[in-house]
Amino acid sequence: MLEVDNAAEPLAEVETERGRMTVARVAAGILHSSASGVLEPPVADALIPILEAEIAAGHPDFEHFMDWRHVTGYASEVRVRLTAWAMSASAPYPRLHILVANRMVHMGVSAAALALALAGRHLASYTSAAAFDAELARHATG
Repeated sequence: MLEVDNAAEPLAEVETERGRMTVARVAAGILHSSASGVLEPPVADALIPILEAEIAAGHPDFEHFMDWRHVTGYASEVRVRLTAWAMSASAPYPRLHILVANRMVHMGVSAAALALALAGRHLASYTSAAAFDAELARHATG
């Protein structure tokens, strides 16, 4: 497993009363975010500009790995805003990977993945931490 905390460049940390998210760059064009609790709108407020900056940097193989295994819920506005951003993001569009454990969060991610797939976008969801970590390590170590 890739030790994200030791290899990463911190980009943001957001904490609300009910949840927390950190974002880091683990390699050129590879972002990793980790979240826990209930995600609220400040998460989207922090994440979207970081994703936009990575797109502006022009990494052709931009990947974002979202470790949401400890997310227990989210405000619907977070899902709506992140999905809307993903639908309208400019090229090079990032390949998104998300690890979830909570069943309700997984249902929301599945719905977003379907909408994104219909628009030609990529969102891979994982329920296996080992599979998610292996894919992250594969991209981060080249």
